[in-house]
Amino acid sequence: MRILAIRGENLASLYGKFELRLDRAPIAGAGIFSIAGPTGSGKSTLLDALCLALYGKTPRLRDRAAGKRVMVGWSEEGETLDMNDVRALVSRGTAGATAEVEYQGMDGRRYLARWRVRRARDRVEGAFQAQAMTVEDLDTGEVLAEKVTQAVARNEAAIGFTFDELKRAVVLPQFEFTNFLRADADVRAAILERVTGTAVYGRLSQAAHQRLGRELAARQALEAELGGVKVLDAEARAALQARQAELARALEEAKAAARAAEAEVRWHQRDAELRDGLERSEAELARAAGAVEDGATLRAELAEVEAAEPHRAALAEAVRAEQARAGAEARAAEAMGALGRAEADAGAAARGEADARAALEAAAEAEARARPELAEARRRDEALAAALRAEADAGAAHATARAEQAQAAAGADAAARARQAAETARDAAEAWLAAHAAEASLAAEWNRWAARLAEHAAECAGAAQAGAGLRGAREAAAEAARALATEARGAEETARRLESAGAALAEAARAAAGADAAALTAEVARLGELRALLGEAWKAAQAAGVAAARREQARAEAARAEGEADAARRAHGAASAAVHAAEGGAEQARAALRRVELTLGLADRRADLADGEPCPLCGATEHPYAHGAPLPALLEAQRAAAADAEEAVRAATREREALAARASELAARVEAERRSEVRAEADRAQHAAEYDALRARLAAPAGGALELPAHAEGAAAAVEACGRDAKAALEAARVALEAARHAADAERAARAEVDAAREAHDAARARQRALEKARDDATAAVAAHEAAGARHAAALGRIEAELAPALGFLPGWPEAARRGPEAFRAACAGRAEAYAAQVRARDAAAADVAARATGAEKAAALAAERAGRAARAGEAAAGAAAARERAEAERRGVLAGKPADEVEGALRAALDRARTAHERARAARADADRAHAAAAEAARATATAREDAAAEAARAGEALAAALAALGVDRPALEARLARGHAWAAQARAELETRARAAQAAGAVRDERRRQVEAHAAGRPAGDAEDARARHAEAEREAARLGDEHSQVKLELDLDKEARARHEEVSGALEAARTAADRWERLAKVIGSADGSRFRRYAQGLALDGLLAAANVHLRDLARRYELMRVPGADLEIQVIDHDLADEVRTVNGLSGGELFLVSLALALGLASLSTRAAHARTLFIDEGFGTLDRDTLEHAMAALEGLRQTGRTVGVISHVPELHERIGVQVTVERVSAGRSRLVVPEG
Repeated sequence: MRILAIRGENLASLYGKFELRLDRAPIAGAGIFSIAGPTGSGKSTLLDALCLALYGKTPRLRDRAAGKRVMVGWSEEGETLDMNDVRALVSRGTAGATAEVEYQGMDGRRYLARWRVRRARDRVEGAFQAQAMTVEDLDTGEVLAEKVTQAVARNEAAIGFTFDELKRAVVLPQFEFTNFLRADADVRAAILERVTGTAVYGRLSQAAHQRLGRELAARQALEAELGGVKVLDAEARAALQARQAELARALEEAKAAARAAEAEVRWHQRDAELRDGLERSEAELARAAGAVEDGATLRAELAEVEAAEPHRAALAEAVRAEQARAGAEARAAEAMGALGRAEADAGAAARGEADARAALEAAAEAEARARPELAEARRRDEALAAALRAEADAGAAHATARAEQAQAAAGADAAARARQAAETARDAAEAWLAAHAAEASLAAEWNRWAARLAEHAAECAGAAQAGAGLRGAREAAAEAARALATEARGAEETARRLESAGAALAEAARAAAGADAAALTAEVARLGELRALLGEAWKAAQAAGVAAARREQARAEAARAEGEADAARRAHGAASAAVHAAEGGAEQARAALRRVELTLGLADRRADLADGEPCPLCGATEHPYAHGAPLPALLEAQRAAAADAEEAVRAATREREALAARASELAARVEAERRSEVRAEADRAQHAAEYDALRARLAAPAGGALELPAHAEGAAAAVEACGRDAKAALEAARVALEAARHAADAERAARAEVDAAREAHDAARARQRALEKARDDATAAVAAHEAAGARHAAALGRIEAELAPALGFLPGWPEAARRGPEAFRAACAGRAEAYAAQVRARDAAAADVAARATGAEKAAALAAERAGRAARAGEAAAGAAAARERAEAERRGVLAGKPADEVEGALRAALDRARTAHERARAARADADRAHAAAAEAARATATAREDAAAEAARAGEALAAALAALGVDRPALEARLARGHAWAAQARAELETRARAAQAAGAVRDERRRQVEAHAAGRPAGDAEDARARHAEAEREAARLGDEHSQVKLELDLDKEARARHEEVSGALEAARTAADRWERLAKVIGSADGSRFRRYAQGLALDGLLAAANVHLRDLARRYELMRVPGADLEIQVIDHDLADEVRTVNGLSGGELFLVSLALALGLASLSTRAAHARTLFIDEGFGTLDRDTLEHAMAALEGLRQTGRTVGVISHVPELHERIGVQVTVERVSAGRSRLVVPEG
């Protein structure tokens, strides 16, 4: 894996976009580069961008801290984020941030990982949105992942490192190892676990200990369960089987007797039902006969309506003729009014046409008079336009000349000021050099003095390091003495802990001995079985009750449907009678229609008829239509009457068919309800049998103490109450069992505490011995650091004597140089550079003075020439303006100055309007003339129609009077009879027919019911109904008793079968549990412990051995003097072999700051090489820590880094140490732009 580029925008102090290319020159060619910048400028932000783009998190922002929130941004809402939320890295005052990494994966392909956070609506004041991540294949352009979790997984697969592995193999954790070397044993173990990823071994140790506890508990539970399984011997089981067969035979005989008794009971029930039906049919027959007698009045009214029906057409025609006459009179009056209005409109239209013609002639004359003046106005407009163009050109030329004049004047002034500024800069530089003449020697030979100052700084650092080492050694000696005293107290404390743990173990053992977990397990199993059986019994009782309710409901529904079916059959008979009546009315209407049609067909013979003489066709002596034919409306009315009668027949037929279908449907419903009743009874019997069987099975787990109702119907509430009692008992047993298990767990925990206390006591004693040796090592280190301090003091005196000639002008310079070597050297460099800069500024200013003088003279000449040109252009512009004013005066004298096109357009518009108005007036006059002619014609036509309507109304009145005389009634009486209509007549006929048929049907039903009673009586049983019910109840009780006993025997056999199967199953499971418990017990003895320390310490020891071996390989390059090794007999303690002091063993606390950094770097490099995938990490980053190294040590560190580069890796070093950057050829700089803002500066390739 190799990092190719890191990019970002608005991350922390790096505002704006930045990019660091590692695959291009100069970094790609150098292989090693440094990242420099002041503290806090944003150097480590590059590593943040790397980790954000790949994993969405950074090493310095760990997992989010719940409940801890910090204010981010200046929004009024006071938005808060978790203190370790990566969105807090977004630069303040920006709307979002991005981070991108191009890398080459293990498969050789190039990928682009992108991370982004933005605010809502991309506004600075918007709320933070969720972070987004994507992964793209750079070779194909395909987007491989678009969600955070998918992107992280894709990057891990392509790179070959998880986030924690990246921190170990790419971003070297040397600071973790610095803390590791200085920490106590517990903190050291935690750091080693974190950087090596060995936390899993502690979890494995705890898991092995917990698994052993579970396996032992499972084995104990199975042993208790096996002891609670009881089975019958062979003799007892054979006796039960024989008794079961005997009871089965007796039960079948009892059920046969019950069925016979039940058949007799059903006969008596059917007999009562048939006799009740016979009584109802006789009552229905009497009611139908009374209804037939009550229909005499209705028959008389029907006869009157039928006699009036032939005169319906005459009455309708008279009414229609009267209405037509009234309408004709109203239309005639309206036509006369319209004729008067049309005459007035025609006169007004003629006058309007004459006015429009006069207006048109006036408009045409005005347009002709204006044509000469329009031509003159256009000529003057052209002259004025030419004058305006000439004036604009002259003005533009004058403006250009004035601008050039101003520009030349400004150039002359600028040249004069530049000359004056150059002279001022020259004088200032000469004055500064004269004031700092004492610094001339320092600036002239700065390279020589810089080297001496570097040596002086190195010796100062060595002296400070020796002093720090001396102080550290003395502190280490004192700390060793204090730690030794503390450890002695710790050993006493661990001894007391061991004693207390022993007492707690004894107490826990006594508590565990008082609880019988096996018995409680068996009780829980018994109560669980009891509760399950009660649940099944409740379901059976509930189902039996529901089935009984369904049976009764079906019986009631069948009775109700049978009654409705009888009513439907009666209604069907009545509907049949209505059909016959409607057919009779339809035949009468058709006959009347034929008579009317025949009458209309003899129009040519009516003139031969004479009053008082018989008609040769019909024999009538009265001839109402002899002098005029019947109106056509009479025929239409009779046809409508015939159609109504036909529709009445069809309606009655549909009603009869619907009632027949209803009767069939109800008969089928009766049969369905009877079947539902039978099915419900079968379900009730089945559920009752299930309840009886479960009631028998409940005897064993209940111990004979449970009393349930004998019958399933109505037993659900009692069974539910027993279930609640069983549930409460089961919960109590479970609580007791849980307490027993807790006691056993407490005993195991106490035993583990004893083991841990013993181990802690042994470890304390070992640490006490190690501290005694550390105290001796610290005493020896004090002497070594004192000698080193003397050597550095002598070297400082020699170097200061050499520097005195150059730095004598600075009072107290040796003390300042020793207090801050780097700052003093930087100040000297600044003085030398300032002196050289002033020399360069003086020379440059002198040359500039001469050049500026020549330029000022040329600028003055150009300004004078431009001023003359501007004056001439002004005169030309004034002449053009005068010519334009004369042209405007001449134009105002024509058309009053108005535009010619505007005046001409107004005249033409007026002429067009006049023409349009004249055309509209002519059209309006023509329309008015046509309307007047039409109104006159309409008045004539309506007068004729009024006369015709009056004659027709008179003829219709005569015909109606003849009809009334023939019928012998007046007009109101005829209208009242005809108002009832065909529907009423059909309904009356149907009602009479229905009553007759209902009486006939009631008689038939009475006869059928009587026959059924007589036929059923032939099968009468010997006993009465009460005797049959008593025998049926006795047979049912005997069958139930035998069924209960049979179920009890069967239940005992089934329980024994289940117990045998359970015994075999539990035996096999117990054997497997014993095997598993033995296996886990052996494993727990090796690696298991409650706190996970046993296997974790062993794994950490192995990891530390491998880490020290790999680190020593790198330490030989960094500091050959030292070698790391573990302290024998102590966990995770490290000591140092000093090869320069005859392989003397020293404590790591005696190392100086620079030595400690080298050792930490060696450990970090060793960890990177130990990673199972470290061979794939072709890019490394080392962050800070070089500031504690002297010159020689820094050279060794650089050699080690060079060795990493030669393996083909790209190494990035992040530091603020100037000496380090001087030794690295490629330097990336993070520069501060302003407070809190920085930028990334990358050297050009």
